[in-house]
Amino acid sequence: RDLDAKKSFSIMKEVSRMAYELLAKSDHQLGMCLRMLYAEGIRSSIPVHSAKNEKGKMEFLVTVPVDDAQFEVLERRYQTLIG
Repeated sequence: RDLDAKKSFSIMKEVSRMAYELLAKSDHQLGMCLRMLYAEGIRSSIPVHSAKNEKGKMEFLVTVPVDDAQFEVLERRYQTLIG
């Protein structure tokens, strides 16, 4: 699915009650994200969707099947890794 400009500014988005998305703006960030999730014990199939942003660059949405509290921890750690 296509990412519009507003979505590309958001690092996360609630997908459903128990799943969230992390935005990776490069293949390097995608690798860091997937390694982080693996290290946290999230080893099941993790859906990754790719799309081109408004500048024509690839971005990746990683769906994370976790609850609110666990996502807050993961999102903070991910921001630290990519920041």
